[in-house]
Amino acid sequence: MSGCTITPITTNKACSGKCKSGGCRTKSNVWVLAACEGMAALFQKQSDGHLSPLLENGSNISSFANDLRDRLTNALEHGDFSQLVLVGSANDISWTQASLPISVSKQVVAEIEYPLMLAWFSAPSNTGRLTKALETMLQD
Repeated sequence: MSGCTITPITTNKACSGKCKSGGCRTKSNVWVLAACEGMAALFQKQSDGHLSPLLENGSNISSFANDLRDRLTNALEHGDFSQLVLVGSANDISWTQASLPISVSKQVVAEIEYPLMLAWFSAPSNTGRLTKALETMLQD
């Protein structure tokens, strides 16, 4: 190994978003996309671990149609999120991933198989149950 110079990396380290000492230089904006049988809900993960529903037209629940794909594309272009977590059954994750534009798909950092109930997506009054289930699942 003579002649090798090892230079330790001291700057620009990747941030996991779990810094305890506040040492992260940049804040990663994590969005969570929960999907169940053609329905989707979008959340922003807060630094305290809670999820904030990303409402549009007064609701967080929508069918996974062009408007949601367009919303994700526009949000990515404006820097609203840097990481996307997909949550749902294996089938829901599969069709969601296949439906995402390539630019958004590149931001997917995790696919979490988790049983979601369609009832949580059927009425705005059930959004709280969906939010609580996702927050519990994402706890450290």
